[in-house]
Amino acid sequence: MPEDFGTPLYATRFNNKKRKQKAMDAHEILGEKRNMEKTKETKEHNKKRRLESLGDCTSHKKTHTESCEEVKHRTKTRKGGDESHESKMDCEQEVEKHSKKRKSQDTEEHDSQAKRRKWQDTEEHDNQAKKRKWQGTEEHDNQAKRRKRQETEEHDNQTKKKKRQDTEEHENQAKKKKKSQDTEEHDNQAKRRKRQDTGDHKKQVKKSKGKGRKERKKSGKMDSDDVLRLKVDAERVNKEERDMRKYCHIHIEKGSKVDATVRGTPCVVVLDTGASISAMNLSLAQSLGLVTGREETVKKRLETWNGKLDVDVIKLGVVVVELKGGVSVNAPILVLVRGMKFKGSARHAIVLSMSLLQEAKMRQQFHLDDSSSLFLRHPERLRRR
Repeated sequence: MPEDFGTPLYATRFNNKKRKQKAMDAHEILGEKRNMEKTKETKEHNKKRRLESLGDCTSHKKTHTESCEEVKHRTKTRKGGDESHESKMDCEQEVEKHSKKRKSQDTEEHDSQAKRRKWQDTEEHDNQAKKRKWQGTEEHDNQAKRRKRQETEEHDNQTKKKKRQDTEEHENQAKKKKKSQDTEEHDNQAKRRKRQDTGDHKKQVKKSKGKGRKERKKSGKMDSDDVLRLKVDAERVNKEERDMRKYCHIHIEKGSKVDATVRGTPCVVVLDTGASISAMNLSLAQSLGLVTGREETVKKRLETWNGKLDVDVIKLGVVVVELKGGVSVNAPILVLVRGMKFKGSARHAIVLSMSLLQEAKMRQQFHLDDSSSLFLRHPERLRRR
């Protein structure tokens, strides 16, 4: 049995079992056919033998009768019709002697015919058995050759299929590898060219700037590029080396409160480091003149210390809040209508998210009386909204 390369083991076993079952069925059908032929031949032969034996018996009886009549006729004609006691005895002895002789001849002839028939039957049976055996052997050899040829063809087809698949897979992998190598090489070349072009351009710019800078130094003038370079150099200074007194300063009282004005009306702002939005109560918004209370409300889900809450709010666009210290903040603020209200110090104050002030590059210093100082490096960024 050739080795199976592509077919699973259970499928190969199933095919072999099926093939063996087909061969056994064909062998059984052939055996039944041979038995039927043998039975038919045996019946015809027995019928022929019975007819021959009946013919032999009839001929023997006829011959025996004729011999008896002939002996009687000779005895009658021996003494001219004299039937004496001696003649009768002689006739009977002669008849008995003739019958014994005839009987022995018949027995010998019958035995010889039986032996001949038996020999013929044995020879015929041997010939038929040899013929059937030869036919069965030849058919079995043909089936074995056919099965072997089929298995060989199947194995060759599977080998060719596997070889073709391996070749295709190898070609695909080679194409992918070549394509990736070409792409990588192209990208590297493009990066190299770009880097070279950038380096050349920088060299040219630097060279031209150096020439212009030298000329400007001689003339004592500076342009915008020199000013920008000075600013960048100034930003590279460490934070510890900066003078905080040059930045914008906001004083934060105890409780994170800062005095402020909105539309010219004084109010209090609470800076909350954990808040993601800025908000106020409806009463404070009405007193500041930001809403009337008849505006359309929307549902909004807020995350608080007590969990998530669904509240009704009025969305204000941008509210300008002037903090004490000359810092103006443009902040989007929500007005809480129903579902949640501020309590305590934040009840009459605007809760401002500390994340809005981070855009101004802030730095906070804390004092012993729970107050703090907030230094803003770029307070102008808070007015961009």
